Amino acid sequence: MDFELRGKVTIGIVYIDNDAFIIDSGIDENEIRKTLNYVTSNNKKVRAVLLTHYHADHSGGAYFARKRGVNIYGDGETQYILKNPDIAHLLFSGFYNDQFIRSKFITPQPVEILNLNEFNFGVPLQPIDLKGHTMRHTGYKIGDLLFVGDAVFSEENLEKHPIPYFVDFTNFRNTLIKIKEIANGKVICSHGGILENPTKTVNANLNRLEEIIQFTFDYLKENKSMGYVIKRLLEHYDIQRDSIAYFLDTSALKSLIAANFQLKYENGELIIVDTANTN
Repeated sequence: MDFELRGKVTIGIVYIDNDAFIIDSGIDENEIRKTLNYVTSNNKKVRAVLLTHYHADHSGGAYFARKRGVNIYGDGETQYILKNPDIAHLLFSGFYNDQFIRSKFITPQPVEILNLNEFNFGVPLQPIDLKGHTMRHTGYKIGDLLFVGDAVFSEENLEKHPIPYFVDFTNFRNTLIKIKEIANGKVICSHGGILENPTKTVNANLNRLEEIIQFTFDYLKENKSMGYVIKRLLEHYDIQRDSIAYFLDTSALKSLIAANFQLKYENGELIIVDTANTN
């Protein structure tokens, strides 16, 4: 068994004898076409593309790979959303957004894929539940390799995007802890490639979550409005944002606050009342 990595967002290629298993499809036709052509030019047979989740930078090339006859596999959430990709931009912004629906960074091409439950090629490849970044998020373990997708972000990526994106704070944090427990070899993330020190990188993600919680406590001394606290957190992590980054950051912050604090509605605002989770 051997492997290599390609693409702007990491595309993994695992070689088992003369077969190649591709993990994630890149954002568009160009990314997956180059990957497929590279594999076949080396006299390997592409057996399948395995998706970690439905986000377009991971699944956008699936439509084009399927056109070339490649079987695509993903979890149930990924399968449903790729068949109905308009849902993807609704999940990002919470409403129909004509700007998002036109963006290849948000809305992948519609394609019917196979469910991971149907994947059985007799190879030592194990899907791993790493939910939190999305409601269903799948990692893949092959021997001493662990592909974690967006279940953990490299330290370089955390510098560039200091608020990690997740839709489920509790499961995202639990998954980080799980990765430390099950990693016994090379860990490969989508935004950063091979992690030189997986434990250190996972701890950087966990520390960032705790840091945001502490800042939330501090800002509650000034104002208990959830909108105010989120505004201050965005100001604190002062980075270049566009509308897409805004929706990503605010969604993650809402998930974090809701998981750690009690909320109530009062005078047209959500008010943070007290802590709900002190773990």
